[in-house]
Amino acid sequence: MVRNTVVLCMRRPSRSCTLLLLLLVATVVDVGPRLAPVHGGLARHGRGGGGGLRDKLSVYEQRRFARQIEEQENSGLYDSSDSVISLTAANLKERVYNQPHASLVEFYNSYCGFCRRFAPIWKQLAADILGWQTLVKVTALDCSREENNAICREYEVMAYPTIRFFAPHYTDGEQKIGEPLKEHDGPRILDRLVEFMARVENKPASWPNLTTINQTTDDKASLFAEGAGTANAQPRYVYLINEKDANSTIGLQVVLDFHDTPGVAVFRVHDPATDTNNLSVIDGSSLSLIRLPIDEFSRDKVREAIRAHLRQHHIIVTDVTTKSTTTKAGGQGGDGQPSEQSISALMEQSKNRPSGRNVKELGAGVVYQADLEEAIRF
Repeated sequence: MVRNTVVLCMRRPSRSCTLLLLLLVATVVDVGPRLAPVHGGLARHGRGGGGGLRDKLSVYEQRRFARQIEEQENSGLYDSSDSVISLTAANLKERVYNQPHASLVEFYNSYCGFCRRFAPIWKQLAADILGWQTLVKVTALDCSREENNAICREYEVMAYPTIRFFAPHYTDGEQKIGEPLKEHDGPRILDRLVEFMARVENKPASWPNLTTINQTTDDKASLFAEGAGTANAQPRYVYLINEKDANSTIGLQVVLDFHDTPGVAVFRVHDPATDTNNLSVIDGSSLSLIRLPIDEFSRDKVREAIRAHLRQHHIIVTDVTTKSTTTKAGGQGGDGQPSEQSISALMEQSKNRPSGRNVKELGAGVVYQADLEEAIRF
C-alpha cells in the first residue's frame, strides 16, 4: 500500500498527497505528529498530549468551550435557536425550585413520534409568551438520555410528553412534582397556564394583578395607586378589558403581555351592566373613561388597540410576546438587533475558528483533521 501510494503521489503531486505521505512516514517510522482526541477541530500534537490548544485557552474560553459541549449533548428536540430552555437532571431542581418565577416543564422522549410532532407547538408557545419570561419559563427535559432516566422516574413520568407547572417559590419535598397539564393543544395549554398563574398564592413582588375587578364598585382612583396591577410606578393609563365569558383568559393574557410596560396598567373587568366584550381606557389626569374600538375580541386585536392608543400619546411598546420561531436574516430579532441566541451562536462559531495567534502557538507540527480527511479521500 505504501509503495502504491508513493508511486501515485510521484505521478500526481499535490498538497493532499504530500500530507498523506507525511502521515504514512509518521506511522511507519513512529515520528512526527500523532493523532489524538480532537478538540475544537484541531488534533493535539506531541507525544505526551500536553501543550494542546485547550491547555492554552483562557478560563473564559474554556468555559465557553464547556458550554458548547453541554448544549450539543443536551439539545434533544430543542436548541439555542428556540425560546425553550433545555434542562437536565443536574440542573432541573436548581432552576425550577425556589425561584422568583414559575416554570412550565415538558418531560419528553426525543425518540417518541408524538413528542416530535408536539415540539413545534411547544416552541411556538414559548415564543408566544416570550414577554412573560420574567414571570414564567418554558422548559423541557429529554427523558431518553440515560442521565435523565432517574429524575423522570422520580417525577412519575408515565407518558410522553408530560407537562407540569411549578409555581414561583416552589419548594422541594416528597411528591412535590408540579401541577399536571393534560392538554397538548397550544391555545388550551395557554389557557391552563394562565389559570395556574391566576391561582398562585406565594406571589413575587413583580407578579401582576390577575384578579377580576368589578367596574361598578371599584374606585377609579384606586386603580392608579402605585403598584396597582403592575410592578411599575404609578400608571398614566389604565386599560379595562371586559369579558362576558367568565371562563375566557384573553383579558388575563393581555394583562400579562403588558405587565412590565412603564406607565401602563391593565385589568380584567366584570361589568354586569353590559353583555358585550369591550376595551376601555382611563386617563390618569382626568379619570375620564373612553371606549376603544376593536375589530375582534382576541388577544392580538386587544393588544394592538392598546398599542395604537399608546402610540397616539407617544408611548412605544416593543412587541416581544409573539416572536416568531424563525429569525430574520442575519439572526436578528424583531427589533432588528441580534438576538441572545444569535449572539451565543456567533460566539461559539468564533471560538471554533482558531485564530492566527493560537495556530502560531501550536507550531509547525499541527495537523488539521480536515486536511487529513481530504488526503484520505484523495
